Amino acid sequence: MINNYGRCLIKTAWALSMIAWTMSGVGLNVLQAADYASNWKSQSEYLNLTAGQVGEVWVEFENTGGANWYKDGDNAIHLGTANKLDRASQFFVQDSWLTDNRIEMQQDVVQPGQVGKFVFQVKAPSQSGVYREYFRPVVENVAWLNDQGVYWEFRVSGSVDFEDMCMSRDDLVTNDNCVLPEAWMYSSKWKAQSDYIQLKPGETKDVWVEFENTGQATWYQNGDYAVRLGTSNPIDRTSLFVGDDWINDHRLKMVQANVQTGEVAKFSFQIKAPNEVGTYKEYFRPVAENVAWLNDDGVFWQVEVVDNDSNDSDSDNGNVPEINSGAAKVSSDGTFDIYNAYTNQLIETVDSGNQVALYYDGKYQVWADGKYFEVPDYVQLRAKDGAILRVDSYNDIKSWNTSLNDNMFRDTIEIRYSDATDQIWIINELPMESYLAGMAETSNDAASEYLKTMAVAERTYVTYHKNRGGRHPENFVDLYNSVNGNGDDQVYRGYGFEIRNPNVAEAVEATAGKIVTYNGKVAVTPYFSQSDGRTRSWDEVWGNGDNYPWCKSVADPYNEGKTLLGHGVGMSGSGARAFAENDGKSYDWILKYYYTGVDISKEDNSKVRIRVGIYKL
Repeated sequence: MINNYGRCLIKTAWALSMIAWTMSGVGLNVLQAADYASNWKSQSEYLNLTAGQVGEVWVEFENTGGANWYKDGDNAIHLGTANKLDRASQFFVQDSWLTDNRIEMQQDVVQPGQVGKFVFQVKAPSQSGVYREYFRPVVENVAWLNDQGVYWEFRVSGSVDFEDMCMSRDDLVTNDNCVLPEAWMYSSKWKAQSDYIQLKPGETKDVWVEFENTGQATWYQNGDYAVRLGTSNPIDRTSLFVGDDWINDHRLKMVQANVQTGEVAKFSFQIKAPNEVGTYKEYFRPVAENVAWLNDDGVFWQVEVVDNDSNDSDSDNGNVPEINSGAAKVSSDGTFDIYNAYTNQLIETVDSGNQVALYYDGKYQVWADGKYFEVPDYVQLRAKDGAILRVDSYNDIKSWNTSLNDNMFRDTIEIRYSDATDQIWIINELPMESYLAGMAETSNDAASEYLKTMAVAERTYVTYHKNRGGRHPENFVDLYNSVNGNGDDQVYRGYGFEIRNPNVAEAVEATAGKIVTYNGKVAVTPYFSQSDGRTRSWDEVWGNGDNYPWCKSVADPYNEGKTLLGHGVGMSGSGARAFAENDGKSYDWILKYYYTGVDISKEDNSKVRIRVGIYKL
């Protein structure tokens, strides 16, 4: 039998053991860990640094748990190195970090629902290369918080070996210390150029343009990786203006032997006028050969070729032929202009309500306002003052409402014949963001974050193909509209869809310029309707998966047990929508979930125009 004194001793021993157990971090910390959670909100851009350079970055996390976050104390919340945890960082800056694996929070206290911020400096190592530095919030002596894969990519240049850039593909055989150039090392900025010019047929004049080297690599005049001026819009186009000092019909040499970072390169060359009169636009863009095209600043010269006795359109209005039965017919709710698109010469202005007919039969034929024109070059109808063009000869009628016909389009309608395919195409050319507003890949009632997810995936997909000269260059088209059996690209229905689905347009505007990248390059973003519980890797479906490491197989929990609809690679549409609507996941979280190891970047696409194949005559 235990007396009261014995019971007291037992209770005391039990209490002491519980204190010891709690202080050892077993009891107290398990209970506290459940009170802490975080959600990544935003962070600063990636940095390009020279060896030893110090830069500043920041990241924000929302407190989504039940406990306050404190800057100081035994249970302070810090930003710790991750992937592996508590790793000593080679980007450590002594005066900015607490230790080589910990960073202090800015605020003294962050309550649940508030956002904590970490601001700190990084110092680039001496070795050139591309680095990824991973971080994760940690409550000291309690728990590591959610791992959301937060990292910065640091591109470091300027060490001794980086300056020894390989000049040719054979350099590595004889000089294993030289550095092969990569796309991320190159960037340019337009500085100045000579005036537009006027020429007579066959006449030659000198022009020049200057670009600042804003990248990390030195530009060289010669070698396999020389920086040159190339024709663009589309890229590598054969020029009509080739002078005697051109390298070939689409390339020009830099004046200087080399141009270092921060210096200005000059391209000086001759332009020789063609025999056809008219007003032309000749576009150019810097290119590092065998590496990458540099920034597209929309550089061009307007070249006016004058000869009073010639005209590039032939109007025969005394004897107007009958309109071809297969012609495309276009009207508008406003005024639009008809142009010879190659020479940029105005042919006719058409008022609201009047219809134009277009056809190609060895020459481009135009019927407008009772007049007939034969044009040697392809023709564009360009809307004025926001007018909407309607292709009356094209039908995309909705089965659920036969009064709706998606045949209305913004900006420009073009007729173009392709020798390569012997096809005549009606093409809608318009700005990138306007194209995305007319994308019919989702519905207006979907969750906002899902609409943003789709907008970024769609923008990335078309950007990827646009940067490679378009998916259908043989028909002068970036993407088909994938309607009425026309292609398997992205479904585009134009202005009618845009006005019926304002939430889609809002999502496009909210994510303007945002694209998915992998290691600093645009990543193609395939997506499909529905999985059977998991997505497929690129290699599993199409092979050659090493070139698409972001397209791995991932679990798709909301589609478990369902039937696979689509190719299965990349993002599952129904799964992504469920993540947004059921779990409240943000668009960047969803994209990073389905595309492994990617980043969300932003680029200026204000000058980018998309060419959509609507239908062929």
